[in-house]
Amino acid sequence: MKKNLIIIIFITVLIYLSPYLNVYSTNLEYDEHLMVSSLANKILGESSYNFEYLYDIEGEPSYILVEGTNSYLIYNRESKDFTEYSKYGKSIYDLLNQDEIKIYVGPTYYYFKKDNLIFDFESESPINNDELEKIIAIESNFKEKSKNEATNNRSSAYIANYGYFEHLDNNFGNNDTSNYPNSCSYIAIEMILSYYDTFLSDNIISEIYDVNVTKNFANFSNININSYDSSPGVDDIFHEHMIDIGIQNNFTAPCTYSLHLDYVDDLLNVYFYNSSNFANVNYYTGSSDSVFSLCQSSINNNKPLIVSLGFDAPGGGEYYHAVVAYGYENNTLVVHYGLHTTPSHIANVNKNLIACALEVYVSSSNIVQSNNYLWTIGTDSGHINGQGLVTCYHNNHFYNNYFEIAGHNMHCNCCGNNSLFPHNFVPQGLGYVCSVCGYFTRHPIIINSFEGME
Repeated sequence: MKKNLIIIIFITVLIYLSPYLNVYSTNLEYDEHLMVSSLANKILGESSYNFEYLYDIEGEPSYILVEGTNSYLIYNRESKDFTEYSKYGKSIYDLLNQDEIKIYVGPTYYYFKKDNLIFDFESESPINNDELEKIIAIESNFKEKSKNEATNNRSSAYIANYGYFEHLDNNFGNNDTSNYPNSCSYIAIEMILSYYDTFLSDNIISEIYDVNVTKNFANFSNININSYDSSPGVDDIFHEHMIDIGIQNNFTAPCTYSLHLDYVDDLLNVYFYNSSNFANVNYYTGSSDSVFSLCQSSINNNKPLIVSLGFDAPGGGEYYHAVVAYGYENNTLVVHYGLHTTPSHIANVNKNLIACALEVYVSSSNIVQSNNYLWTIGTDSGHINGQGLVTCYHNNHFYNNYFEIAGHNMHCNCCGNNSLFPHNFVPQGLGYVCSVCGYFTRHPIIINSFEGME
């Protein structure tokens, strides 16, 4: 009887936990299931998950991929903690076919194996022996860092206007073009410059490289910069322009188009030379805890960072990945990977996996308001700047039956603005009449310049 009761209780517990224990290609031990499910539910907050192994470069199932409906988490089986997660979409591995073995080295280091060859996920190019040696070194570094105990940090914060990076999904340089492969550090710099171009001054990046985004609104009162689905960013020509600066000044690594992080300050000084803009770069190195603490301080002061995931040195030897950090949550940095993948370009990275970081702060002595967020309401249009000020172009307005000798009043149908316009006099009889409002006078006032609608 006692044995039957235990079996009944066990089955009841399994039924209760079943929403958290969906398994598709992985047979995890029961205790590991409970641990991973509990962690995923705590962080991701969804009701059910799919589980599968991710293999390290040696072919061992060292990680567990947890996929929710619109989220993912990667769990390190040795450290018994996550390495990264995202609440913004499924992992990049969701795009692979079932016959492709999923290989995970660390955040942003994604590979797959097919026909006994290992491929880089983004470029889909096979890995050669030299690259394989570097990947093995990266993996060893990540695994060693993962052994560090996590401090109990339960705070969170983001830079002002952090939604800019959350919606920066298209308009930044391509890291996988045949012309400029492995150029993630340039992309990180360009993303940060585009942020300052929107929220500091529109002359941080020249207008010839700017990208406009347009959104249609129902009415004028609904216009809000946080309602846009995409951020302006920059075009690929600007990416090439920045890399050209790096090449001309020997800032770029000879083996790839990756910028050594030691040269970020030098690159920005050259870029801003003879302009009204300035850049200050602070390098953060040391233990994971000290670097993370400095990153928190930068984010609290609204300064985004370039974070190196790879080796423990600025420049990362010749193999690392640079991402942009704009927030922190508990023991993680919230980062934009700079990868042209949809979704999952935003993720939380365990602080123990951070190699080094660079705080990038840009200032300007000549503030120019941004006009890259365009809006429309029917046939009306305008723009909104980084500070939220809405400008209407007054495409449709009408004479509202008010006039005086200096001019007549016009009303904007869209924003409700009223402005005085000069009369448009034409001869009539013994005097002159305004062709717009009908005001008649024998002696019209001739006005060479007039402040009309703003």
